[in-house]
Amino acid sequence: MKRWCIAKAGTSDDLLQSNIDFACARADCGPIQVDQACYYPLTNISHASFAMNSYYHTYGIDPINCDFNNSGRVVFFDPSYRACTYPPS
Repeated sequence: MKRWCIAKAGTSDDLLQSNIDFACARADCGPIQVDQACYYPLTNISHASFAMNSYYHTYGIDPINCDFNNSGRVVFFDPSYRACTYPPS
């Protein structure tokens, strides 16, 4: 079964930004850079979800790699949209 890691709704912008900083220092966040496929919508929750998923798949699909201080959740639906593709497990 395919899995993705996304940010939980209601997570503070500060924690989402912290998650982006942490994940992007360790995994590929190229698609959320300016003018790339996942840049829009330009929201912390959107960018954090992509970054967290990238980290989750880089370091293994263990639930601990999607915890992010209890701000991440594993889902079984594809969060990809338009040209923005979230790699699955």
